[in-house]
Amino acid sequence: MKIKRTANVQAKTPCILGILKRADIEQILKNYPKVAAEFIKEANRRMKEMEKMFDDKSMTSKMTPN
Repeated sequence: MKIKRTANVQAKTPCILGILKRADIEQILKNYPKVAAEFIKEANRRMKEMEKMFDDKSMTSKMTPN
């Protein structure tokens, strides 16, 4: 999935900004399987969290009278 993502942030302290492009991340994941496993683990955790959020919302809407 190639969706362009943007975000606005403001640092509270001076910092160094790094940019990772998709190809950079793909190369890292290819070369470091443990890092890839952690990415997958975190993605799964976030998916479960989103599923729970949607399940909770659908239950709330079913209980709310029209």
